[in-house]
Amino acid sequence: MADMLLLSIFLIVAGVPLLAYASIGFIMPRRVAVATAHATIPAPVEWVFDLVAVDRRQAFRSDLKDVEIASDTRWTERANDSPPVRYEVIRQVSNEVFEAVFQGKGFTGRWLVRFSAAGDDATTLVIYEELQVSHPLLRPIVWLAYPLQAAVDRFVADVRDAADRWGGARVSQGLKG
Repeated sequence: MADMLLLSIFLIVAGVPLLAYASIGFIMPRRVAVATAHATIPAPVEWVFDLVAVDRRQAFRSDLKDVEIASDTRWTERANDSPPVRYEVIRQVSNEVFEAVFQGKGFTGRWLVRFSAAGDDATTLVIYEELQVSHPLLRPIVWLAYPLQAAVDRFVADVRDAADRWGGARVSQGLKG
């Protein structure tokens, strides 16, 4: 009898948090994370657009190990800290808009970047990224643990660093504009 009582207490103590966690996952929306950024980059809009939206190699990014290019509109990124993510361009307007959808193991998302000239040698970027998780039991984990805003902030910092290198190279070559 005492063993049954202990087992019942254990099941209640262990089961209530698990049931609560599962309930939260089912109640949460599929869109578990959104990140945004607004930045001015010290380089012309044509150069920044090419760096971000045209050059699929993404060599300027500090968080990538490898990029496998499938076509002009599809590629797979392998980041230092996550499994491969497949991307596909869904809208691209030269020097204005770049939008792609992405898919990884257990998640999908959308990445939107708007470009606008801020004078002759500067570009304003507005970035929006959202992450959706289909499996309800993964939603709380991703919501709590995935640093989507930090990833977007790192992307902006990498674009700024690339622009600084580009500007420094132009100055050392004696070029203007």
